[in-house]
Amino acid sequence: MRFGGKVFTTILMILSVIVFARPVFAQDENWNWQDGIPKYEEAKVAIVEDGPTLLFSDSPEMVKASGIMYQDKVQGDIRLFFHHVNDTDSLKKIAVVLRNVDKYPAKVEIGRKGISQPDFDYLRAGKEVQKQYFAENKLEKHVLAKNSMLEVLAGDGVSVKPGQLLTGMLDFSCDKLTEVTVLMLPSDMAVTTALKNSKILPPDEGTVLRGTFPLANRLVTLKKSYKPDENKIIGVVLADNDLDPYARGIDATTGKETINYGNYGVVYDFSYKIKGDPKTNIRFNPWGGWFAGAGAVIKDGKEIMTMFPMGSIAFGKKGTETIVVTSSKGYNDGRIIFSPPGASNLPIRFFFETVEN
Repeated sequence: MRFGGKVFTTILMILSVIVFARPVFAQDENWNWQDGIPKYEEAKVAIVEDGPTLLFSDSPEMVKASGIMYQDKVQGDIRLFFHHVNDTDSLKKIAVVLRNVDKYPAKVEIGRKGISQPDFDYLRAGKEVQKQYFAENKLEKHVLAKNSMLEVLAGDGVSVKPGQLLTGMLDFSCDKLTEVTVLMLPSDMAVTTALKNSKILPPDEGTVLRGTFPLANRLVTLKKSYKPDENKIIGVVLADNDLDPYARGIDATTGKETINYGNYGVVYDFSYKIKGDPKTNIRFNPWGGWFAGAGAVIKDGKEIMTMFPMGSIAFGKKGTETIVVTSSKGYNDGRIIFSPPGASNLPIRFFFETVEN
């Protein structure tokens, strides 16, 4: 993965070579943005952390041998985010296993989830996860007896060819202590057998992108209403490790402190108010570089799925491109919900601008 702060920090990220079309906008609403980001005022926001515990599995990202990439024992509301490439020369399976380690039966409920197809295009895979996650909220209920297991991806893992990425994000709850394991195994081996015989794989050297993190949701509120009558541009920066710090947690496999560089798996719920009659555009800017994601815009009581970007897989080669996420005319309250996708880059910015008709 790749991410950055105000001074962008680059960490190993493997991308297939793709050519993306730059979005084309109508001249009347976009003349200010043709040459990059115009002058703007940095808006203040309030950020509150809440929500489930996050299990983050992305190290090793390039998995060179069968074994366990991440494992922890949890209880309550959980979100799992995993992102792994089969970096061997043979077909493998990647699996996510829940095992009841309590002496009483465990009730497990799986809610929102997005699981990519194994893909050589890592940006496309990351975007597909977000599209699925924000599109559906079907509830699956399971009861696990003591020491019984549930493989949640496909029943016995998903086959992944050399060089392919498998990534996913899912929310679940468990009322008893449950062991969660993300592992890679030989394609002809049963997951139950692999789980009994697999060892923890060492993380990537340097930055370790795995761990368990509390409070995986961030409620972001624009402190002052945007007033389009003032005819100025304001901007909000998220996931920059400055105004919006990266999550801190513990790598349960080593007991060491760890940082979620990029806040992958964190769901952002950005609330705003607009006070004034002129039309307002809200723009999304992938400041850190290439970005391919999805989310939801909630306005006038309606929830609308949105893509970052529409019409192509990804955008943001220069870090100065923008797209209009939503527009409003008159007084309005709204929310934009999204999560940093696997293989995409952080930080991001939202801009509010007055549109003169």
